Amino acid sequence: MKKIGFCVAAVLATVVLVPRSHAIGGEQLGCFVNVGKPGVYQVGSCGAELPQSSYDAIFHVLGGSGTYTYAWTHSSGTISSGCGSTDDFCIIHVLGNTARHVITVNATLFQSGLQNTVSATAEIEPVCGNAFC
Repeated sequence: MKKIGFCVAAVLATVVLVPRSHAIGGEQLGCFVNVGKPGVYQVGSCGAELPQSSYDAIFHVLGGSGTYTYAWTHSSGTISSGCGSTDDFCIIHVLGNTARHVITVNATLFQSGLQNTVSATAEIEPVCGNAFC
C-alpha cells in the first residue's frame, strides 16, 4: 500500500512540474469581403467579387486554441462590429465609391503571458456605377 501511495505521489508531482503548453503561435487572420452572399475566409488577403455601394470586410482569427484577449488595429474604414478585447473577429465598413480601399487589420493575441500578431488585408477596387472602374 505504501508503494502505491508513493507511486501516485510521484506521478502527481511529475504532472504538476511539467510546464503547461501554450497554443499561441499557430493562428492566422482570415478575411472576406461580404457582398451579400456567404464568403470563404482567405488567409492574408481578400477582395470584393462584385461591385456594391458599401462593403463589410470581415476579419476572423483562425486556428486558435484556448482563451485569448485581443488588441485590434485597422488602417481605414469604420468598425461595424467586433474588434474588442474579447472578440475573435473584426468587421470594417467602407463605401463603394471611386476610391480604391486597402484595409489592413492587425490582431495581437494575448494568452498566458505570450503574444502573437497576425494580419490580413482586404482590397476593394473603385466602383463606377454598377461596375468596377
